[in-house]
Amino acid sequence: MTDLVDEIKEDIKQERTMELLRQYGLILASCMVLIVLVSGGYVWHKDSQQQQYQELGSTLYTALRDSSQRNYDEAITKYDTLSQNKDQAISAIASYKKAQLFIQKKDYKQALAILFEIGNSEHAPKEIKELSLLHWSMIATSYPDLIDQGDVELVLTKLSTDNGVWRYSAKQQLAFYYFSHKRQEDARGLFNQLATEAGVPNTISQRAQQMVQVIGELSDGEV
Repeated sequence: MTDLVDEIKEDIKQERTMELLRQYGLILASCMVLIVLVSGGYVWHKDSQQQQYQELGSTLYTALRDSSQRNYDEAITKYDTLSQNKDQAISAIASYKKAQLFIQKKDYKQALAILFEIGNSEHAPKEIKELSLLHWSMIATSYPDLIDQGDVELVLTKLSTDNGVWRYSAKQQLAFYYFSHKRQEDARGLFNQLATEAGVPNTISQRAQQMVQVIGELSDGEV
């Protein structure tokens, strides 16, 4: 039974990591390019601003190139420059991309600090803030010595109750947090919600159904 639970959790961890690092990382990078192009076109008639956005686009291009070639330190330096941009969306996306590179370098402490800062920014776009906190909580639960796990619970609870785009992923992660901390009834309650509520993505719903069954069998075995 433990093997099944571990397998489910590992599948989720790998799938979520790939989803965050590949799919949404690419989307965020694409958004960043779009922002640069649109903004650059909007101010095209102003030479000083035109040059500014040309330089911004060039820095972004070389950062993406360095990342793809695993020149992480060089890419981090460029994203750090981009994160100082006055445009809050560009700044948040650049910081998020920088955190991804620290993860690639296995510097999880630095990645956690950056993600938490984005997630608590007053100016970053809401979706990027929530994505950053979800990613932060995923790393924090994987490396519990780095972060107070009570803080992780608070963050996941807020993400799962807010009407944000990541609420179901946050609720699933919170349910596994409860399960890992032997809070079976709390875990069962959240998994039941995910298994029965309308609108829950199929993958999350199906896994929740599996976990409801697992918890039920574990409870029966303790009787």
